[in-house]
Amino acid sequence: MQQPDGKYNVIFMRDDEKVRRMRFSPFWVKAGLYFLITLLICSVVGIYGGLTFWRANRSLARERAELQQRLDEAKVRLERLANVEKLLMSNDPDELHTLFGALSVDPQNKDGKDKDKDTKAPEVKAGPARVDTGKVKVENVRLKRQDKDMILSFQLTSLNAAKPLAGRAVIELLRAEGAPVPVDANPSDTGFKIQSYKEMSASFLLPGGVSAEGLLGVRLSIKTSDGVVVFSDSYPLSALAS
Repeated sequence: MQQPDGKYNVIFMRDDEKVRRMRFSPFWVKAGLYFLITLLICSVVGIYGGLTFWRANRSLARERAELQQRLDEAKVRLERLANVEKLLMSNDPDELHTLFGALSVDPQNKDGKDKDKDTKAPEVKAGPARVDTGKVKVENVRLKRQDKDMILSFQLTSLNAAKPLAGRAVIELLRAEGAPVPVDANPSDTGFKIQSYKEMSASFLLPGGVSAEGLLGVRLSIKTSDGVVVFSDSYPLSALAS
């Protein structure tokens, strides 16, 4: 009950003890209520702020992953440009010819026709379908003859720079007649373990019964260490000139 002086009395009664009384000013009652309301408001604001910052953190994490992917791709391109710069600085005629071989164009006569219009290069017969799982990129495939050896060179790029890729390259010779003939290349030349980019070069002898004049092209396949073919394509000799 409230007394004339405006205070609240709380009476504690027990059978074996004296009656006890506590007096509270209305100020403390109101202060307690205000404190509970303030605590509730702070809890709501804290929960809302936590959810807001959690969503912002998820958004930043996604942006970071995208930036990391772009950075990995930029590293691959930068490494390739560095290799090109090394080739240019080396002044090696063979390497420079290999680098710019793709830019060469066969001369044409004034009528816009090939000078050797009556000579048609043999075409590679349709073979196994092209395979490209998007895990690697193969570029600048070149084939040249050096003494008794054939040398196949190409650039191999892993499209997932965040994870190392290991495996080997399988080389097959395409002829006008008959099935493709696999070559016996040095495993140290055809094997690879890369993080991003590698210049590959494999030398081999022509198998018995196969002549350089009877070749129409080369089929190059890239297999991972577990035997899965992630890339395979056929290249006519006209596209392999070095």
